Amino acid sequence: MGTVVSFVDMMIASRMTAEDITGYSGDPNVSSAMIEMMGPIIYVIWMMMILQGSIATGAQALVARANGGKDRELAERAFGQSVLLGIFSGMIGGGVIWLLRDQIIELSDITPRAAMFAENYIKIVAFSAPLSGVLFVVNSCLRASGDTLRPFIAMCLVNLVNVIASLIFVHGPAPLGGHGEAGIAGGTVVGWLAGVIVILWVVRVKGKNTSIDDPMVLRWRYLIFEKVLAWRISRVALPNAIEVIGMCSIHSIGFYFVAQVGKKYAEKMGAASEGVIVGAHAVAVRIESFSFMPGFALGMAAATLAGQYLGAESPEMAKRAVRFCWGVALVTMSFAGVVMYIFAEPLVKLLIDTDGEQLEVAVGIIRIFAFAQPLFATTMVMKMSMRGAGDTATVMFSAFVIMITVRILLLGPYTYSEGASINGVWMIMSLDLLVQATVFTILHYRGKWTKAKV
Repeated sequence: MGTVVSFVDMMIASRMTAEDITGYSGDPNVSSAMIEMMGPIIYVIWMMMILQGSIATGAQALVARANGGKDRELAERAFGQSVLLGIFSGMIGGGVIWLLRDQIIELSDITPRAAMFAENYIKIVAFSAPLSGVLFVVNSCLRASGDTLRPFIAMCLVNLVNVIASLIFVHGPAPLGGHGEAGIAGGTVVGWLAGVIVILWVVRVKGKNTSIDDPMVLRWRYLIFEKVLAWRISRVALPNAIEVIGMCSIHSIGFYFVAQVGKKYAEKMGAASEGVIVGAHAVAVRIESFSFMPGFALGMAAATLAGQYLGAESPEMAKRAVRFCWGVALVTMSFAGVVMYIFAEPLVKLLIDTDGEQLEVAVGIIRIFAFAQPLFATTMVMKMSMRGAGDTATVMFSAFVIMITVRILLLGPYTYSEGASINGVWMIMSLDLLVQATVFTILHYRGKWTKAKV
């Protein structure tokens, strides 16, 4: 459901015509510019959520340990501190993105029309950061206690409201409609707001709720800043934040390389092909983000169970739980890879309604990363389980070394080589996954992550 928010935005943007945006009637280039705009936007959203996602990781580790140790009071105190930190981190993330939007767009090296649309989108969607910050940490704490239903319901509502609001702001009658990219961003903000209202309502105190088996609740008395407890959460969150900042920076550099390949392609194929590569890459990234949802879900389960078993002082059960989740993830994501390879073209057409070059390029990319699904499964489950155990420092260091080596030192020279292509870029990124999957599997079996302090 979290991924669908971005997926829906892409669907609406790719089908937008000049008539849907006030002041652009009759402009034939609006649609391609909208698709190109969504390329850097996905990385902007990731960057905006770095701190709040990291706080959610720290909160999950502590709440899972507390639940495993049957310490209800500690779990609820950590819950309250996490909400405070989620709001604060969301404000910082949204503010940074809003202030640095021009530099971020300039780095992406997209066409001027797409850059203008991207700036308008970012200026509005940045206001959703504090809202998503609250929802992220609340959902993570609930999942750490074993409750996945209420987060699911909240995210379903986020998506429902996002779809309805975005369609109204784009296709509705004036003055509500006709706002183009600003309308899509506005729908996203309204969707996150609806999700926050609902999740805070469902975690309100109802009765005593004192047993560790009772649903988690948010108590007002725990919404007062506690220095020691906030530090325990932040100590786990900080390495994860550094890792994700580095990862997003490397992804941004990777997107710059993709843009350079796109320029070469346009020079070779003609001006009509401008934006084709970047647009196809944007579509592929969104389908990719959907493809690893089984791995993410099982990684979250592995993280929760690892934390709970370590809290119950049972490292052997923690290892068994992670390996079971890994096995299921391998099976499900390998199957997903087969489906993606066979149905690559219909999947792309869900996002872009075209039979042109962009479709052909995007289909080729999808069929490359279809083979990488088992690597995705291994990397996600192993990394997320180590984070859930609180060993975020090891994950940070290892991921940094691998991504810098492969995605920059290999991808950079390749991009400027004579025969560089978008397929080659994605093959190198798949190599990065192969190395990460190997390294994190070795780290898992060494077992040092079971001794991490939270």
